[in-house]
Amino acid sequence: MAQKPSTILIVDDDRTVIDTLSSHFRRRNYEPIATANAVMVEEILEDFEVQLILLDLRMDRLNGYEILRRLSEKNITIPVLIITAYYADEKEKLAKIGIQQEDVIEKPFRDFSKIEEKINRKLSRVVLPDEVGSDYEDEIYYLNR
Repeated sequence: MAQKPSTILIVDDDRTVIDTLSSHFRRRNYEPIATANAVMVEEILEDFEVQLILLDLRMDRLNGYEILRRLSEKNITIPVLIITAYYADEKEKLAKIGIQQEDVIEKPFRDFSKIEEKINRKLSRVVLPDEVGSDYEDEIYYLNR
């Protein structure tokens, strides 16, 4: 029996990033929800059962740090992966709030298998035999047997 698709909320003010990630995740049996408006995050979380948030740090109107602060204040414990092109600049600030390199996906995206590896780790997702359809999935399946 196949797993129910995990819902991933993508929060990024770059529509190209949203389109790229959404398209990829749909093909990989995830259910992406995306917004370029960071102000909408809390409302989306009220309306949908989200298992993971992919959160850009540097956005107009409301930045990723502010969203993390708001989630913490409301005791929302959904796992978060940070997506940023500025990890080197933000590394120390992120470490102060408990975010390490394994919690960060660096832009530009070059290797989707590494992104999926981080997502699977956050979701504690094991790829089942009936989901196997690529060399990457085969590798994950055999590592998780």
